[in-house]
Amino acid sequence: MSEIGTLGLERLNNGAHFLFISNVLARAEADANVKSKLIAQIVSLKAAMEQEDEDLKISQKSVLTDDIATADA
Repeated sequence: MSEIGTLGLERLNNGAHFLFISNVLARAEADANVKSKLIAQIVSLKAAMEQEDEDLKISQKSVLTDDIATADA
């Protein structure tokens, strides 16, 4: 088995980056040894991931959504 030398996260698109961070977070939370030693970093990463999720939702929003919501009201 070969090792990964470096990761170029700057080349990932938004969805792939979010999926990568989600997987890293899930594996960190699943490993009791990692979780016990890095709890502060895991909490910080989880907060950053949730913010990234909100940012991605906003960037995918249609420019017409607000106008449609106003017209429906």
